Amino acid sequence: MIPLAAVAWLARHLADRGSGLNGGDLVSVGSCCGLAQVLPGQTLTARLGGLGPVSLRLC
Repeated sequence: MIPLAAVAWLARHLADRGSGLNGGDLVSVGSCCGLAQVLPGQTLTARLGGLGPVSLRLC
């Protein structure tokens, strides 16, 4: 299922149950490791098996 189709399915599924998506809701599609909040000034480092680490520093 492509990401946009997954979001559309979720919206219909919630609507069928009297709920829905609201402005500001965060929907993550295709993620197998969850989400992490990274704030300005923090550094996020991921270790990718045999590829080694990769880091991102937010300013």
